[in-house]
Amino acid sequence: MSEEQLALFKLPTIDQQAVKDETNIERKVLRLLPYGSENPISRSRVTDVLGVDVRAVSNIIARLTNEGVPIGMDNGYYLISIEEELQRTYTNIRTSGLSMMLRAERLKQNYYNQFKDTKKAVHAD
Repeated sequence: MSEEQLALFKLPTIDQQAVKDETNIERKVLRLLPYGSENPISRSRVTDVLGVDVRAVSNIIARLTNEGVPIGMDNGYYLISIEEELQRTYTNIRTSGLSMMLRAERLKQNYYNQFKDTKKAVHAD
């Protein structure tokens, strides 16, 4: 990670117009994130300020996190400042991921258990 990227983590929250004037959407998101979990910014607030939809914000947050930016997700978004915030975010993401995997497995099981005869009939042609 470059020095410039690292410097972004400690930027104070700036006014909305300054954020709108930025050209890079990821940089705009980073500028909105407070340092530490005391005053997280909600996803809906980020969408309002940037004028993008919820899915876009989620994708940007995921991309930044995958690139190594320590973004916490606990009642909103923030830049992780202490290990406790890291642990909370890790637990939240892991729990959500496990829940999604369980849903996917149940969907597959239900499909094969409830609709296998229908599937055979559809594919018999």
